[in-house]
Amino acid sequence: MAFAMRPDVLILDEPTTGLDVSTQAHVLDTVREMTRNNDIASLYITHDLAVVAELADRVVVMLRGDIVEEGPANGVLYNPKHPYTKKLLAAIPDLPGHKNITGHGQASSVATEKPGSAAPLLEVRELKMAYGDNTVLHGIDLTLEQGESILLLGESGSGKTTLARSIAGLNPGYTGDVRLRGEVLEHSSRKRSLDQRQYIQYIFQSPFSSLNPRRTIGESLSVPLIMSGRLSRHDQRKAVEEILEAVQLDRSFYDRRPGDLSGGERQRAAIGRALVNAPDVLVCDEITSALDVSVQASILSLLADLRAERDLSLLFVTHNIALARHTATRIAVLNKGFIVDEGPVDEVLEHPTHDYTKALLANIPEL
Repeated sequence: MAFAMRPDVLILDEPTTGLDVSTQAHVLDTVREMTRNNDIASLYITHDLAVVAELADRVVVMLRGDIVEEGPANGVLYNPKHPYTKKLLAAIPDLPGHKNITGHGQASSVATEKPGSAAPLLEVRELKMAYGDNTVLHGIDLTLEQGESILLLGESGSGKTTLARSIAGLNPGYTGDVRLRGEVLEHSSRKRSLDQRQYIQYIFQSPFSSLNPRRTIGESLSVPLIMSGRLSRHDQRKAVEEILEAVQLDRSFYDRRPGDLSGGERQRAAIGRALVNAPDVLVCDEITSALDVSVQASILSLLADLRAERDLSLLFVTHNIALARHTATRIAVLNKGFIVDEGPVDEVLEHPTHDYTKALLANIPEL
């Protein structure tokens, strides 16, 4: 629509945010070709510096309303002068995992079963999901051990969010089994026991819509505790304040509302709400896709800390394959409702077996 008006200037406001690498590559190719062919000047607004390297002639870096650096793209990206620009560049996740953006480096070892354990912590068997005649998931098998982190990778429409929501009981229409410590769970979270609901917690993609704007952060984080009914009101507040500190928010955030918080702070609060009842499994659905690279790095670092401290298991749903070595011990690649590649991070990234995985790796923009 924008090009149809034959403009002189095109303003693109985060047009590829939230897109998988294949779709992003197609969009960027289209923008590049049409702006050059039609001699259109473009202003590309983004927090993704790898995209900047692909597209821009000049770069302007803004911080709190001020321009702190400006110049040719190669100069700003490869020889930055301002500390903020250097910080942004250092926070970009890289596929090889050389950048220690999470504070922990690469997590490449695979968790093993604890001695005497009879079943995996979480097990998905023959999970199928269809909407009318459209089959979204075709018999998914997946296991998650205690303390393990699986990166569930796929393009938009691959079925990854449908799978994640089914595991959490938010898509009750599936067939097949989801088991927790060998026990088959009801398909709907409403029919699962209180303990089962608490053991698997879901963190949604948008930090701006996942918290009730009418409630304070403390009130939102208290809801799971009120539902469990296991703590007194005094102990509930104490538990919430402790969780706020665990997700690196000051206790004063208890009385603040979501509208007072930045995107990163809201996502930390959402993570705190998921953690307040001490779950075993965190399902993270594209939780960094709307955040800039520096905030994304802080969230990934937080999750790495929490996983190490609490022996948490993570199912990290994303389209961003560059996060693999910074978040996961294993990768499961989902394509059109089938898992086409699965294994330890290094094995899948260095020796992909499926053409789809190879295409995803080939489409990663590099800086």
